[in-house]
Amino acid sequence: MDYSRLDNSAVNRAAEQDVDMFMGNWHDAFPRIMHGNLYFRDMLTALEGTDSLHPARKGAVLVNAEAISYAMLEPGATAHKNDGELNGIQETFVVNSGTGVISSGAKTVELTKDMAFIVTPGLDFKLRATGDKYMTFYVVSEKIPQGFTPKATLEVVDNRAKPQVTTAWVDKERPIITKDNGLSQYGALTRVEMNSMTMSRPYSANEGVEEIWIATEGETDMLFGKELRKLPAGTAYRVPSTGITAHAKINTSGKTVRFLYMVK
Repeated sequence: MDYSRLDNSAVNRAAEQDVDMFMGNWHDAFPRIMHGNLYFRDMLTALEGTDSLHPARKGAVLVNAEAISYAMLEPGATAHKNDGELNGIQETFVVNSGTGVISSGAKTVELTKDMAFIVTPGLDFKLRATGDKYMTFYVVSEKIPQGFTPKATLEVVDNRAKPQVTTAWVDKERPIITKDNGLSQYGALTRVEMNSMTMSRPYSANEGVEEIWIATEGETDMLFGKELRKLPAGTAYRVPSTGITAHAKINTSGKTVRFLYMVK
């Protein structure tokens, strides 16, 4: 039973989580450069402090990842392996916009929206933006746990034709890339769509669970704990793992909105 829906007490800011500390938008982040020409802006970063329920800095809430980021590659530019950049992490890219080509060894794949690929430490690759607009990505930089062996070859996944399933009342879900494809921490990166004028089922994350959402298209309202927040595209949040901090998205816009979701 999800007791988050049974707590009818007033907000106690001294005792409850500050939900704004668990949110971040890439527009507010300073850029950092990876792989030669990829500009990263972090929405969430690794936990700062010793208590995952009370982070020392806004957005610094991740336990199993180093960063959840938005990345950009300008038209005609290339990104490539740089020795020493990936130390104990691997990066999973989900194409958000634009077109490109990625190659590694004898493998070359054309990329478009909602395709995904994994860059592992030491992987020799070349990524090129082929269109006349920026190629953009959402990127999950996962920690590589002890005993896990990253893939030595390029992994590109295209699940766009897979069927959707409906959960949480209205969420239409389709896996973009999964642990079987080489994720090191999270079970899957899942695409979620919500139709206009719908609300997802409120639920919370239990102790020890790391659940992360990224708003990628459109703007929704969100119930987060006992408060309401705007959730524009480019915002990521982690659900505080208290078992009583509910979250639910409310799409009052006239368009379908889209998210990425992951959980461990």
